[in-house]
Amino acid sequence: MRASNSSPPSWSGRSLRTLIVRAFLVCCGGLWLATWAPLASAQTPAADGAAPARRFSPLEQERIRRALARVHGTLDPEPEGKRIESIEIVSLEVFEPEDPVPQFINWFHVTTRPHVIERELLFRVGQRYDRSVANETERNLRSLGLFSVVLVLPMRGSSEDTIRYLVLTKDIWSLRVGWDGRINKGVVDYLSLVPTERNLFGTGRQLFTSLVFGRRTYTVGAGFIEPRLADSRTYVSARVDGVVSCATGELEGSSGSFEYGRPLASVRSRWGYSTSVSWRNGRYPLDIPYSQVASICSLRAAEEARVNLQNGKSAYLPNQLLSDAQSFSQSFVRSYGLVYKTNLSFGMEATRTAAREVDLSSIRAAPSDVPGELTPYEVSLVQRYYRRFLPRSTRRIGPFFQVQSYTTQFHSDLNAETLALQEDYRIGHIATLRIYPALRDLGSSRNMLGLQASVSYAMPVGTGYLKASASQSVELSTLNQTDARLVLGLRFNSPRLSLGRFVYDARLVDTYRNFQNGYQVLGGTGRLRGYQLQAEVGRHSVISNLEFRTRPLQIFSSQIAAVAFYDVGDAFDRVNDLDLQHGVGVGLRFLIPELDRDVFRIDLGMPVPSNAANGETSVIATFHQAFSVP
Repeated sequence: MRASNSSPPSWSGRSLRTLIVRAFLVCCGGLWLATWAPLASAQTPAADGAAPARRFSPLEQERIRRALARVHGTLDPEPEGKRIESIEIVSLEVFEPEDPVPQFINWFHVTTRPHVIERELLFRVGQRYDRSVANETERNLRSLGLFSVVLVLPMRGSSEDTIRYLVLTKDIWSLRVGWDGRINKGVVDYLSLVPTERNLFGTGRQLFTSLVFGRRTYTVGAGFIEPRLADSRTYVSARVDGVVSCATGELEGSSGSFEYGRPLASVRSRWGYSTSVSWRNGRYPLDIPYSQVASICSLRAAEEARVNLQNGKSAYLPNQLLSDAQSFSQSFVRSYGLVYKTNLSFGMEATRTAAREVDLSSIRAAPSDVPGELTPYEVSLVQRYYRRFLPRSTRRIGPFFQVQSYTTQFHSDLNAETLALQEDYRIGHIATLRIYPALRDLGSSRNMLGLQASVSYAMPVGTGYLKASASQSVELSTLNQTDARLVLGLRFNSPRLSLGRFVYDARLVDTYRNFQNGYQVLGGTGRLRGYQLQAEVGRHSVISNLEFRTRPLQIFSSQIAAVAFYDVGDAFDRVNDLDLQHGVGVGLRFLIPELDRDVFRIDLGMPVPSNAANGETSVIATFHQAFSVP
């Protein structure tokens, strides 16, 4: 475990001036990017309709063939500008004849009702065909999470200047038990079970419960999502969770949230709003590196971590904190433009986070090469180490203003994040500037001016995708109450090759002012595979992930693909502490379109070298790719 100077940074007049200048540049640069950068380009991007012909996977091609046969139609290769004479919805059953499942199983699933699909359509009979509108409709339907296959395609009409619209969907089996887990040194130390009805009676409503097992506690929860209240664009969601001790059965904490709003439904939407409330309290682990192995619900006492002192002794300390947090947000957004979009958002936010230490009397000596109990001075060192990871308690109440600029172009792809299903990635620029002041006179814990500026640019590279991003956040306050963080990112999906494609993702986080005591964590199931959970913890982090993902093999309608990966990264407090950790491995990706759009992954991760500190050969079984598109 690395030594670290836990004392607050000293500030000189020069460093303060440097930070102020940096914050000013962030503000001005973000404002320019969000407001004027789109106008600085002399080249107008082509509309979606000018994009090259779409490619469909064999899975999608077969569903298109069946839908066309059902409505007795043929695709129109040149539909742009033609009048829409009819809209025909084809909803395919979850299980189809070639699936190795008895067809009567479909009786137990209510196929999505036609009006649920119709209310998402952005076009009407009598209007002119616009490919960009069709593509946006597809994205809206996919975002509901009800379908694996979603395609909106033009068919030849009854005359040369008309088309028929085909809206093709394939339902996902809605009653399911989502799950996630982690295996640490041969034992399951985390398991999540989420029984969910994602499409109640075919209406798109969701009801869910959750049961999450940790090593000392388990969490029980429930909630619902109403995506279209009374068939309007209003969205409502709520959930509540309780944390229960495995040993005593007593309630240790709770969390919950409620959200009510009207999001922007399309690029032509002008107004949106959102109201959200959330809370969280109880005992939670700190971001302390630890290697204690215990299966779910096996610990009868508080979780502990181990720290090595410079004199060779080791000590046990509590790996817990007491947390109490609440938040409220009310926001409104006004949207302008079609090809180049500018969104102006404003509203009010209130957040409170209180973190307290637990009883530290359990600090004691751990087995080491240096015998003997801890001296009072050594105990104080361990206490100081514990408090180094304790988040700062803060309150913030105040308004915010945000301006965001982006394009409405998208790049369509296959076999990147999912398998054999259409994927869309926004291309062009995204620039955002957010300003949020806070005053003690209004109840905040500090006078502060918050500035967040971010910019990214994405472009297609053949059938691949390249995106670079940078973000800077500064909460400018007194000398010892300022936070500042810089994040740089790079993403590259190579063009599709004969056997598959390469995917590369890199991220750098520089927390150069850390009043709130936040930390970066690497290891476990995510971006540094082959290492223990929370193997690397620090104020800064650098991570690089390279994968080769093969093309999928179709078995019936299911898809299976292989992955080889190389992860490099570290979390550290000072540049001199940087010690890159390396992990390699292989994995499998599965997609069953009857059950999900997201892949299920199994990864075997190994540290390099095999005896690397905090390294362990581990098997990871969970959903989603290890790192998603930023």
